[in-house]
Amino acid sequence: MSCHEIQMYLTAYVDDALEIDKRNRVEQHLRQCYDCQALVMELQQTTALVFEQLNRTVAPINFEDSVMQQIAGVYQERQVRRFSIFYLACALIGIGGFAAVLLSPVGTFIRVLFHLFLAVLNGLSFVPASLGHWWMVCILLSTIVLVGSSIFGVSRVLRSLQSEVVL
Repeated sequence: MSCHEIQMYLTAYVDDALEIDKRNRVEQHLRQCYDCQALVMELQQTTALVFEQLNRTVAPINFEDSVMQQIAGVYQERQVRRFSIFYLACALIGIGGFAAVLLSPVGTFIRVLFHLFLAVLNGLSFVPASLGHWWMVCILLSTIVLVGSSIFGVSRVLRSLQSEVVL
């Protein structure tokens, strides 16, 4: 084999990654060629320097934790963005569907029912007067239940976002 052909195999030879027959041919050529021997020596020294530098390089103490936290933060931001886009799309679809229903013949029926509902509410306006101050208690309790369930729902969404971070 010529020097040019051998030089294509020298890196693999130094890394001990050659098949036996090619390795034997390279070694046979190296016994006779001082130029290729010098190249092999240079490659071995370079490889040794690289491994020596790799062994000296030490990551900071909390490097892994820091990287994992950054990855988790990026993942959570993506999840929040996805949920935001999803909820926006749902709201737009809901508004569009509501508008389509109101503008359709079924919408006429719904509008009539809505006006009937408003008339019933108007008729119930005497209820607070007959209940005294109890109607305020009912509204207060309803508000507390709605706010509590909203807080509970938001906290569950936030917890689910945090627990979905899988690294």
